[in-house]
Amino acid sequence: MLASLVRVVNGPARFQAAMLVRSMSTLDCLMPGWGVGMGRGGGAGGSVRASGGAFGLREAAFEEEYFKRVTEEQLKHLHDHVAEEIVYLQKQVKDMEANIEVKKKRLHDLQTHMTA
Repeated sequence: MLASLVRVVNGPARFQAAMLVRSMSTLDCLMPGWGVGMGRGGGAGGSVRASGGAFGLREAAFEEEYFKRVTEEQLKHLHDHVAEEIVYLQKQVKDMEANIEVKKKRLHDLQTHMTA
């Protein structure tokens, strides 16, 4: 997923896109499934997710839902920011083109004044 985000986003926003991706811990990779528990008997206590059972599965689902929602909000914010940048840059281009036309007219007036 990170590679696809990095391909879409270039420049300084690449760091923001990389922050969106949540990495799994080594412990999560070794477990048979999120919220299943650690070892036989549902784990050794501690957090609800690590204890296993239905509550562990529920907690894992809530956690994944939370990170998905946060990621979607961050991507929407990034999308809106890039759209605002595009509008700003298009306005700058129009302003610069108008400035170029003024300079061309001034140069033309100077050239006609010199020949007259």
